[in-house]
Amino acid sequence: MNKVLPMALLVVGASLAASFGARNGDAHTAYRAALWKSGGDADAPALVANPLPGPMDRLTGWLSVGGLGWGVGVVLIGVGAGLARRQQAAESQGGDGEGGRVNFEVTTSRILAELDTLASELADLPMDDTAPAARERIDAVMDDVIGPLVDGRGQLVAKHGLESFAEYFGLFSGGERNLGRVWSALTDGHAEVARESLAVSRAAFADALEVYRRVDRA
Repeated sequence: MNKVLPMALLVVGASLAASFGARNGDAHTAYRAALWKSGGDADAPALVANPLPGPMDRLTGWLSVGGLGWGVGVVLIGVGAGLARRQQAAESQGGDGEGGRVNFEVTTSRILAELDTLASELADLPMDDTAPAARERIDAVMDDVIGPLVDGRGQLVAKHGLESFAEYFGLFSGGERNLGRVWSALTDGHAEVARESLAVSRAAFADALEVYRRVDRA
């Protein structure tokens, strides 16, 4: 879904409703005058016991004064808000599996395989080598494999509950953080630190997968 469209509709709708609704100034003044009357003292007005108009009466009053432009603005606000909510729901349900469904077990297994390949590439990497190919591999794993699963984590919460989800996803997040440290160490040419961080990252992902399988089969 176009991320700009909902916000554009909200902005345009609010602008239209505000500009056309501003024409209701005279009616608003008359409305307040009908509610209040002087009690003999201009500085001490007394409230007239007139019933307040209901929501539908107020809505039709605004429409009669603001006209079609105000009504169109309100409609655009409603449509924009609806699209924004749908977009938010779609993003929270994003994923890497079929039909956008996340598959934690398959995704984490894929990550482990990628990290094993990366470990082989870094095994003999000398100090001061920034390993651009290895960093590109890490970027691809972060963006194409880890990213969709993180975006779709709401599905995992719905499936297992927040407490069980936290058991394995905390470990998963630790693996992600340490994989980021691998990238940073390579950028600085610290091959040894990169290898150490990679080992920690892989262990965290492996633990996350083990806990997930336990939780999922409980």
